[in-house]
Amino acid sequence: MPDIHTADPTLKTTLLILRAYLLEYIQKWYWYVIVGGILVTYTYITTKQKDLTYTGAITFMSTSDSPARFSGIMQLAGQLGINSGSGGELKSEKILDLLSSKHITYSTLTKKIEVNGKSDMLFNHYLDLFDMRNQIAESDTSLANFSFTNTSPAKFSFKENKVAAMIYRKIMDTQLATSISKSGIMRADCTSTSEPFSKEFPEELVKTLTDYYTTKSVEQEYQAYRVIDKRVDSLYRLLISKEHALAEWIDDHRTALRAGTLPASVMMQQQRLENEAEVLSVMYVEAAKNREIAKMNLVSGTPIIQVIDYPHFPLPFYKPGALIPCVLSLFAALVLVTVLLTLRKLIADAMKA
Repeated sequence: MPDIHTADPTLKTTLLILRAYLLEYIQKWYWYVIVGGILVTYTYITTKQKDLTYTGAITFMSTSDSPARFSGIMQLAGQLGINSGSGGELKSEKILDLLSSKHITYSTLTKKIEVNGKSDMLFNHYLDLFDMRNQIAESDTSLANFSFTNTSPAKFSFKENKVAAMIYRKIMDTQLATSISKSGIMRADCTSTSEPFSKEFPEELVKTLTDYYTTKSVEQEYQAYRVIDKRVDSLYRLLISKEHALAEWIDDHRTALRAGTLPASVMMQQQRLENEAEVLSVMYVEAAKNREIAKMNLVSGTPIIQVIDYPHFPLPFYKPGALIPCVLSLFAALVLVTVLLTLRKLIADAMKA
């Protein structure tokens, strides 16, 4: 066992060192006051200078995540021998990814809406509301007094693409947030210093997404339906024409038919017309059936996005409080001064030795 008497000098030395450092901290107390005062004052001023932020939230869901909506159609499709599959399902995660895509965002920002009594593209409203014209002019003098003119992102000029990319990054990094609940309810929040933009942007964003899906996501099914529909109309016209020709033939030979004096070669014309009409009738029925199948695929494959809650004025706002940042600054000052004083004493003691 270690001798307790041999440990006393070490313990005494340790206590003396701690006492010396503690006295050093007490003697230099004014440094804590100076540094703490500077950091707390700076934190308080910068916190108070921060603007109010407004949050516009829109909640929505995709009914295509649930097959219940199309249960009646699917039952009919099953009776016709159609395998409906799961092509109509659209996962909420995919919707949120598309919601924050560049295509949907650009298409939204090119919409013209009225903000503060001025009707213009959201892109130009953004430049005005967040004072970005001066910022982009400082980074590139050729962009002084810049404004968007093209309403189609595909026709953007080099300058428009450059500024649009800057706006997109800022929105994605600091202003737009998306989330999804366990029940599949999606939410998009826009937080900014502009109340009009925080309300209008998420609302128009979801509208753009909805329009995109109703026109683009089932484009292939729609084209297939159009082709089949034209085929059905064509077969119908041919069938009517052939039945009309058969009726005319019967009218022209009605007397001979009653007398039974028609030659066999002439009777073959009637048989041929009847056969052609029958074939066209079968083809028309099958084509009409295929048209209904294509229509069901189009309906069941179309995702439907339903908005649950829209953002409304006045929007909830947030003003950063100064208490917590000031407390953190005070703690940071305490740690910083303690470390510096410790290093100073270590160096001073080493120089004396």
